[in-house]
Amino acid sequence: MADTSSSCGDDIVRETRADSYEAIGSIKMGWYRVDREGTCAYWSSGAQKILGWEEREIVGQDLHSVIHENESVRYTLTLPYAIDIHVLHVTPSIGVRVLAMEHSNTQEVVQEADLAMYQAKSSGGNCVRCYEPKMKHRFRRTYELEQDLRIAIKHGEIQLYYQGQFDHQGRLVGAEVLSRWMRKGVMVSLSEFIPIAEQTGLITDLGMFVLRHALQQLHNWNRRKVRLLKLSINMSVHQFRAPDFVNQMKRVIQETQVDARWIVLEMTESVLMEDADETRRKLESLRAIGVEISIDDFGTGFSSLAYLNRLPIHELKIDRQFTTQIVSSSSEHSIVKAIMGIGQSLALRVVAEGVETKEQQEGLFLISNGV
Repeated sequence: MADTSSSCGDDIVRETRADSYEAIGSIKMGWYRVDREGTCAYWSSGAQKILGWEEREIVGQDLHSVIHENESVRYTLTLPYAIDIHVLHVTPSIGVRVLAMEHSNTQEVVQEADLAMYQAKSSGGNCVRCYEPKMKHRFRRTYELEQDLRIAIKHGEIQLYYQGQFDHQGRLVGAEVLSRWMRKGVMVSLSEFIPIAEQTGLITDLGMFVLRHALQQLHNWNRRKVRLLKLSINMSVHQFRAPDFVNQMKRVIQETQVDARWIVLEMTESVLMEDADETRRKLESLRAIGVEISIDDFGTGFSSLAYLNRLPIHELKIDRQFTTQIVSSSSEHSIVKAIMGIGQSLALRVVAEGVETKEQQEGLFLISNGV
């Protein structure tokens, strides 16, 4: 938002409310929840104000017409607003609960419209979603996973695994830390609990847990003279953006008594492209103490390659979607060859994920030798 003052916010609320009333004047069905970047509106009976949100009732015809008419509402609310000297562009997420006229449980209906609205937000926003019963099941599971994840982090129930990294001769040169969560005897998918951790802010606590325990393991290996040159640890955008992130890193390194030169932090391109000045400052501070940076899933983003020269990067990591098809697909072979060429030209290490067969290993070896 261009102006963060309370008066500007109040103006947005008033404009949204007025446009909402005008836009839904012809809609005839359902309960609706609209979220517009912090400005919320219910429409239900009585035009009451509950928790500061405007409410009124809309009664209607069929689901198809409701969706069509709400798309008109969505379009109206996306039109630019002139607030003082600023022109603001905001987008709505609209949740709809279609109901029979005899439905009388008002609180339940509003909650279900809420669920539909949150589904619209999680789908990227600026869209309309109608309530479906399965949304309630997903919400309940998400809530339960969040509560259990808090406990798992607090009690140290997150399990760490270490995936070896090898050179072309099969020698162990490093490892990557992998987080796994066994909940009630069942392994929870990483793709399920990591988004929950990010949405709830638990990702910071989870990341610190992984960092501390991984470095402690690295310290233990070093005491036992286990040969391991580098340990790669994934770093989330939330953790990296914390104001005291670099100081946290220094503190954990000091507490675990490891050599910072053994540590590689993996970050995606999107993390590195946000707030370029602040990113550079933090990366320079990390490089000063010996920590290295790897670009995870390199080649899957849409960012400029210019940052490879501007930022202190040490390693490129090729996503497994390229390496798994390196033998059977000429296009994937060409992409891998191009990434390895970039790495060699800039004197960066290149790590390939997902190498599971001898043929894939040999294919990478041939590329690295210019074939």
